[in-house]
Amino acid sequence: KGTMTTTHSYTGDQRLLDASHRDLRRARAAALNIVPTTTGAAKAVSLVLPSLKGKLNG
Repeated sequence: KGTMTTTHSYTGDQRLLDASHRDLRRARAAALNIVPTTTGAAKAVSLVLPSLKGKLNG
């Protein structure tokens, strides 16, 4: 399996201040959060390149 990493600016669903959330990774303020979390990019790649289905984590 391969690992996929995406790097991007803040997104609309990220908190700008620390706040409560059941997923502690998503509770951190966007500017302070450098902790890896889930992304839908790995699934999206497998839609475009079916040969990679099930071969990427991310």
